[in-house]
Amino acid sequence: MAFQIEINGLPVTAGFSEENIEEIFLPLLKHLTKLQSGLGRRILDFLASPPGAGKSTLAEFLR
Repeated sequence: MAFQIEINGLPVTAGFSEENIEEIFLPLLKHLTKLQSGLGRRILDFLASPPGAGKSTLAEFLR
């Protein structure tokens, strides 16, 4: 799946496989939603990796 986004003012074309979306991203988002609902308050999630690894791209995709 390819999508167009803007990161730091620059146009970016990013892509994630349907397999990754179904097996990694959706279960992660469901888990975080369940955790947040159970706590009844906001939670913070952090992405950590070297510069240019795709943190902003992934965060925008998950948003």
